[in-house]
Amino acid sequence: MNAVSILLAAAVLVANTSASATTTALPSVTVPGQSVASAPSAVTREDIDKLRESLAKTREELAELKPVASVTNTVFYFVAGLSALLGVFGWRKFSDLDSLVGEQVKLQLPRDKREFAEYEEMANSAQEIHTKLKAITADYESALSNMKYIDVLGEDFDIEGKLHILSEESATRKAKPIEGSNIGFEGTLYESSWRSSTIALLSRLPAIIKRRNLDAEMLFNAAQLCRRMDQYEIAQQVTEAAFEKSPSAANKALMLSSTVKSRTDEAVVKAFAELMDMIRNLGRDSPHIVLAEAWNAAVDQAAYDRLIEAIDDLVRKHEEDPSVFLPSYAYVTKALCILSQSAPGALQEAEEAAERAKEVLGRETTRSSWVSSSVSEIQTVELAIMQTRILHASLAGDDQQTGEPTAEMLQEAFKIMSLSSRADMAPDTE
Repeated sequence: MNAVSILLAAAVLVANTSASATTTALPSVTVPGQSVASAPSAVTREDIDKLRESLAKTREELAELKPVASVTNTVFYFVAGLSALLGVFGWRKFSDLDSLVGEQVKLQLPRDKREFAEYEEMANSAQEIHTKLKAITADYESALSNMKYIDVLGEDFDIEGKLHILSEESATRKAKPIEGSNIGFEGTLYESSWRSSTIALLSRLPAIIKRRNLDAEMLFNAAQLCRRMDQYEIAQQVTEAAFEKSPSAANKALMLSSTVKSRTDEAVVKAFAELMDMIRNLGRDSPHIVLAEAWNAAVDQAAYDRLIEAIDDLVRKHEEDPSVFLPSYAYVTKALCILSQSAPGALQEAEEAAERAKEVLGRETTRSSWVSSSVSEIQTVELAIMQTRILHASLAGDDQQTGEPTAEMLQEAFKIMSLSSRADMAPDTE
């Protein structure tokens, strides 16, 4: 830029000098040997000021041109670099750059997914280990706490709480499906460590019963737990010990039902007959347990008709003498037997029995020991009736019956039924 400035300044100087020579007269100086025409022109102060102004103006113009020159250089270098890039890789390779990047992304994505799945599995495993560690820590702390009272605590300490927890937990474990990938059967009834500790406790129960007075509800749950664990002999030992300790109607029904389940000789026939006689002469001592154990025996022997006959005999006795005790749960049990038999007209007969159960339930109080069981079983009966009708309508191709559930409800209805745990119902077959 300095060279350009000098050249421009020189050009302006020459132009101004020439212009001044034509307009301003210079003083004449006589030099020996020279004529007047050859003498040099005089430069005035005005010419010098004009030259300075021209130079200043030139500098300003050059300053304004600097940004333009910078942008021009940038564009030039960019074009040159782009040309070099295209020259090295070629137009075709450059245009395929987007597709090359896309291919690399497609190759990397599966790898990222696999890594994420591995990390997720590791996190789940860590969470499972953490849960188990917390459980072990809690057991250890409980054991340390119990050591303080070792002189007063025995094997039957809080047996009520232990049985309640095991009964609830067994129902949850029973509902969990056994999958082939679950090698250790974790969370099911067949998980080795849980099963061993549960059976060990149940095995000690007959001896504990002889020392302790346990109510009928607890003994019923303990017997159901033994059956759920396929420990029928232990169930019989538990119920026999309970009856020997307290020969109540509930304990007798528990013992007779266990005999039907665990024996194969004439004792089964005798025990079943005694159970049916207990239904015909049903008392107020835990009637829902007596009926439940009669139901269990009827299921084991596929003798629903005999249980229906025994309940009908009880109904007739009540109709002849209203003072004869007839709880709502008797009608519910009859409805279950009718549905299980699946004889012609079963739906209508089961509905009638359920309606009778509701009528009697309307005269009972919530303080009755069997009322909650009646309510639960009525819901079970009505759900089974609804499912059956939906199924029949679906098979017949008539999904738009007036006042009837549509076939779209079939799957949901069966789902609801599958979630219902038989462990929460008194008439349990296990």
